Amino acid sequence: MIACVSFGFKAALLVNMGTEGYQERLNGVETSTTLGKFNMWTLQADPISLFVADFINQLR
Repeated sequence: MIACVSFGFKAALLVNMGTEGYQERLNGVETSTTLGKFNMWTLQADPISLFVADFINQLR
């Protein structure tokens, strides 16, 4: 359940920001701490989120 919500949330962000905007925001995440590294790892655009975002864009 948590995984589905995570993929859906990232897909919604990708749809709203676009792939470049999303990546630009991720580049601004602080990675000097363990929490920052974890955030960067969990929020990176993965194939499932990209697929769902592409599907949503096709529906629009």
